[in-house]
Amino acid sequence: MIDVKLKFSELNNLSDARYAAGVGAAFIGFNFNPESPRFIDPEKFKEIAGWLHGSEFIIEWDSTPFEDISTQMEELQLSWLQLNFYDVAAIKLLSDFNLIQNINLDSSHDPFKEIEDIADDVEYFLLRFEDSKNQETFLANPGSMQSLKNICQQHPCFLDFHFTEANLLSMIETIKPYGINLKGGNEIRPGYKDFDEMAGLVELLEG
Repeated sequence: MIDVKLKFSELNNLSDARYAAGVGAAFIGFNFNPESPRFIDPEKFKEIAGWLHGSEFIIEWDSTPFEDISTQMEELQLSWLQLNFYDVAAIKLLSDFNLIQNINLDSSHDPFKEIEDIADDVEYFLLRFEDSKNQETFLANPGSMQSLKNICQQHPCFLDFHFTEANLLSMIETIKPYGINLKGGNEIRPGYKDFDEMAGLVELLEG
């Protein structure tokens, strides 16, 4: 098996969640932002979580008042929090939780400086691209690729890239991340889900 941690994000149904736990995911994430198309209600999250064992649960927030985040985390008695927005003040205020910080590599800001500025307050970084074309351009640049490899050596990073069965293993071998992130999808109908794409990637990791 390839030596990377497996993280799933934006899960909103039991089928995906049970699959993630069954393949040994270290982390399973649920998006609590009501405006997100992947939003999951806290009550539904509790129902799903009751079926799962062996993985850490992550609550993902796209943006919301800091006080609301803390209150919800304490009510659910959870310790892992993923921030999908970059706000140094929020990170400092929420640093009592185990933080995973989402970093957009195709941002107009310097993503590597953003990482260094908050490294002491964050457990893991989630590196991602909004657009697959931006990913291709970035990774084709030797300087950008070297900076990415360096940051993954210095800090534990999950890659949330546009993975395919053709590029997954080569990216892992070249960049050597701490782990990779896979996203959930909607059920076709309750209890029925097509796992072909996700399963193909997981099977590659299992060797």
